Amino acid sequence: MYRSFLTVFDSALSNYSFEWFDPIEDFWIKLRAQVYLLVMVITFNILILNFIIAIFSSTFTKFEPNSKGLYLSKIIWYRKDMEFDRFYGALLLSNAPLNFYNIFFLPFFMLMS
Repeated sequence: MYRSFLTVFDSALSNYSFEWFDPIEDFWIKLRAQVYLLVMVITFNILILNFIIAIFSSTFTKFEPNSKGLYLSKIIWYRKDMEFDRFYGALLLSNAPLNFYNIFFLPFFMLMS
């Protein structure tokens, strides 16, 4: 019983191999042992996943009321960096497909400043 407990505990930590059951000669006992091990590994992984989801849910519930305030504080913090620059504002505000063409105008903008 103790060795079985250690095998199940070790398999829960993802340290298992179906080669452990090769010395067993009876086919049905070997099949039941492999199925039991597989069921235990899947059950333990689902259980651990549920624990992780519960922790994330608890953390989200704790910080969700403050999320808008944190978001607005970051916007205010970075507002100075996002202001329009007289020389490089046109380069920074161009849309994603068109900003590739700004490479050709970059020397002009650099000479202008």
